[in-house]
Amino acid sequence: MKWICILAFASLTILSQLKFINGYNINNPAFTTLIQVFDLKARVLIQKDWEEILKLIFFLPDDILKDDKNDTFKWIDDFIQITNLSDIEEALERIPVTSTTKSILKIICQNLDYIDEGHERIYNIYFESFKQVNEEPICRHLSGFVGAVNKFLDKRLKISRVKKIIEELKKWQNHSDEIIKKITPKKNIVITKRKEYIKQMELVKRKFNRYEIQTQRTSANKENTDYDFDFLKMLQALVNELKEKNIALESSLEQIIQIVNEFNEQRIFWAESLLNIQFYHKKQRKHIFEGIFWKRSS
Repeated sequence: MKWICILAFASLTILSQLKFINGYNINNPAFTTLIQVFDLKARVLIQKDWEEILKLIFFLPDDILKDDKNDTFKWIDDFIQITNLSDIEEALERIPVTSTTKSILKIICQNLDYIDEGHERIYNIYFESFKQVNEEPICRHLSGFVGAVNKFLDKRLKISRVKKIIEELKKWQNHSDEIIKKITPKKNIVITKRKEYIKQMELVKRKFNRYEIQTQRTSANKENTDYDFDFLKMLQALVNELKEKNIALESSLEQIIQIVNEFNEQRIFWAESLLNIQFYHKKQRKHIFEGIFWKRSS
C-alpha cells in the first residue's frame, strides 16, 4: 500500500510537470519561462535547484541601480521637475532684443534648445535602462524563442547534455558577475554627473531670475550702459557650462545602457545554450559563443 501511494504521488508530480511545460504561456517573461522549463526537465536527470542557480546568472540584482542609503538611482521625477525650463523662458522674455544683445541671445537660445532636447534624450535613456533591468521580453516578442522552446520540449533531454551545462555554469556565472561589476562604477559616475548638472541648472535659473528690467534697476545698474550685454555674457557662459554638463550626464547614462545591452546579449547566448538551439544568432558563426554546445550530446 505504501509503494502504491508513492507511485501515485510520483505520477501526479510528473503529470503536473508535463502539463506546465506543454502549456507554457507565450505572454509570460521569456527567461523566467526558460529557466522553469529547463529546471523541470533537468531536475529529473540531475537533482539540482536549477531555477535558483540559473536566476543568479540570468538576472541582475534587484538593487543594481540603487545608489546608496542616502540616494537612489530612481531620481527621474525630481530631475524632470528641476529641468523644467519654463521659468527661464519667462526670464528671457524680459530681456530686450537689441543690436547689442541679439547675437548673444541667439547663442543662448540655441544652447537652451540643445539642453531641452538633451533632457528628452536623458529621460529616454533613463527609462530604457530601468526597463531593460526590471523587465524581461515576453516569450512571443523574443525572435525565434517560442519555436526553440517548443523544439526543446519535444526532444528528450540527455544526461550528457545536462552535464555539459554544469561544466559551463561557472563560466556563465563569472561572466555575469563581471558585467555586474562594470555597472557599479558607471552608476557612481551617473550620480556625480547628475548632481553636478542639477547644481548648475539651479545656478542658471537663479541668475536668469536676477535680471533687472530697465524700470526696476538699482542705481548702479542704471548707470551701466552695458548692463544688458554684461548680464547676457555672464548667462552665456553659465548656459554653455550647463550644456557641457548635459552632454556629460547623457554620455554617462549611455555607458550604463551599453553594459545592460551586453548583459542582455549574453542572456540570449545562455538561453540558446540551455536549449541547444540557435534561435537568435542563426547567422553568426558558431565559434563566437566559445561553446561546443551545438554538437549533439552523445
